[in-house]
Amino acid sequence: MRANLCLLQEVYPKNYRYARGTHFFIHTFFKEKSMRTILIALMIIAAVAVPAGAIEILLPGYTVETYATYSDSVGTTPFHMTFDGRGNLYSLNSSGIIWRITPSKVASQFASGFAGYTSLTWGGGSAFGDNLYVGGPQIIKLAMDGTPTFFANHDSVSSLAIDKKGNYGGFLYAGTGSYDDFHKIDTSGNIYSFSNWPGSTNGGEPDGLAFDPGTAFDGALYVGTNYLQNNASKSGLFKMDTSGVPTRFSSNLVQAWDIAFDNTGHLGGKLFVGGRTDYQMTGGIYMVDVDGTATRFANMSPLLGLGMAFGPDGALYLTEYSSSNSMYTILRVTPEPATLLLLGLGSVMVRRKTQFLSV
Repeated sequence: MRANLCLLQEVYPKNYRYARGTHFFIHTFFKEKSMRTILIALMIIAAVAVPAGAIEILLPGYTVETYATYSDSVGTTPFHMTFDGRGNLYSLNSSGIIWRITPSKVASQFASGFAGYTSLTWGGGSAFGDNLYVGGPQIIKLAMDGTPTFFANHDSVSSLAIDKKGNYGGFLYAGTGSYDDFHKIDTSGNIYSFSNWPGSTNGGEPDGLAFDPGTAFDGALYVGTNYLQNNASKSGLFKMDTSGVPTRFSSNLVQAWDIAFDNTGHLGGKLFVGGRTDYQMTGGIYMVDVDGTATRFANMSPLLGLGMAFGPDGALYLTEYSSSNSMYTILRVTPEPATLLLLGLGSVMVRRKTQFLSV
């Protein structure tokens, strides 16, 4: 099955992300079932982690809770998520529906008709305004009432990020799956080449794209790619300079497919990445320090897709899908223990009772 899945990734890189989780689940379950049972039991006894849903936090001092659920029998793969300025969470999945989850945890369909689209980002706090931008066969701008407007004729978009600090000219940046390169787009939808790296490569794509919103990671642009082992030099976590030149940032990660910055510091101010440190191991969620060291933070369920984002409350949000009941679950990861004080719509403050674990 491993060989067949590798062939699928080489020939149909877009479909690889659908099959990837199923392969890892089968491989892990049959080969490591007894070990997983032992590990889970040990974690419960030692109070190292409290599993919620199908995610297993490996480091002590964290709580995972169900934030919201919604049903969608058509889409089976979670894609990117983002928050707006009012604390609403938007989640795009493979059915082409964008769901909105309010701060009061009410989920509803916000927009539809985006089958084939995988990327989502929020323009608030920049010249791109309070709009959502959705990337796929082209880039669409979504107003806050859900009205779509054509924005840019950029096809095969696999990832989107906006330079809100102006270090990279204040553009919207797009990673391209079919061509494996990057472009920058201005507020009028004009497209300019940013980097031809890594160049057309079968078996993967630039899945993750994010700007450091602070200064700890130099306010730079970070890219996650997930190529096969025969293209290992192009795969992993990279830092791109303002000229589009990449430098490998983490020597640990061999693949990366989603990136999120903890800009509030509630989870240590780290860079969080969905990926893996060995081609033979299952995917996981990693905390990456400023020196590029990646520490495995959680075992990633086969049900988890690309949905990963930090909220205005400083919590890490993840999405998983269950085929048994066609339910999507939004998971919320926070330091433990803590007291959450609601200050306003979409805004919370965390008061620590114990010192946060430093890794």
